Amino acid sequence: MTEKTLSPIDAVIAWVDGNDPAHAEKRRRYAAEDGVRHKTSQAATRFDSQGEIYVCVASILKFLPFIRTIWIVTDGQRPPFIDNFATSGHCSADKIRIVDHRDILGDHPEALPTFNSLTIEAALWRIPGLADRHIYFNDDMFVKSSLPPSYFFDEDGHPKVRGRILSMRSTGGIDWLKHDLLRKLRPNHWGRASFRTAQENGALAVRNQRTFIHQEHWPHPMRTTTLARYYEENPEEFAKQVRPRFRVREQHWPISLHNHLTTVTAYEPPRVAYAKPGRHVDTMLSQLLAEGYDFGCMQSLDEIDPDKTARLFNGLVDIYQPYLDKRMLGAGA
Repeated sequence: MTEKTLSPIDAVIAWVDGNDPAHAEKRRRYAAEDGVRHKTSQAATRFDSQGEIYVCVASILKFLPFIRTIWIVTDGQRPPFIDNFATSGHCSADKIRIVDHRDILGDHPEALPTFNSLTIEAALWRIPGLADRHIYFNDDMFVKSSLPPSYFFDEDGHPKVRGRILSMRSTGGIDWLKHDLLRKLRPNHWGRASFRTAQENGALAVRNQRTFIHQEHWPHPMRTTTLARYYEENPEEFAKQVRPRFRVREQHWPISLHNHLTTVTAYEPPRVAYAKPGRHVDTMLSQLLAEGYDFGCMQSLDEIDPDKTARLFNGLVDIYQPYLDKRMLGAGA
């Protein structure tokens, strides 16, 4: 079977502009109403926008030309510069499409509005017109090198799930004692909804009890039909998953669920340049601009020195020209 006989491949990007005063006020109001206790699930940096969405889109246009449609899933918003890609002649007018949360969760009004990526990711398969094969991005991820469709899907169209097989912390042993029991003694624990816990929950949902496929922050190849079949056969599980407006420890990561429904093994992880606030921020930011990586991920840029992010933005504009414009980047972009 050749690539030409397979279905098209789309890209899906989850995005929100948390700097929008209306969105910030709505977020504060529902956090108070829902009694959200753990601060990380409602931290402003989780929703901040520095124009990362435009880097993500530019990288797809430059390095993944086989992508048919780019779907941007958001909450009653529209990235202000998103039409520039089409008006500048970098893509067709219908290549980038906006999907509202109501389009995928409108029949679950109790879930809206939502500020929970674990809820949104559980409903992405409901995007009208989404290709069966697609690649899921957070808006702070971007592609750093030319990658063919065969990097993401095998010759039969199955996703190439990448990651490492790790032992679970949630099902017993010394790791459970260290990371679950003892953590409850810490102030403000309240069952923190960690990324690893959500991944383990995805494996547990398909009865994996001891090991799981651990992944970091990179784009994920997926099949729409995989999650559609699972959630349609388990409507109570879907309703439970999408109900929390802010992430909670009991939720699973839908990408992990998809992966464990897809395979029991994993390909080698991709080469990812990852940057977040910390002691080695200069090195991490330099790696975002360096060659030799498949993907980049830049988290919490709002918490990094503005002079450092300005240098990063200049470098990204150079790499992704002519797709990326400097005006697209920075607070309020």
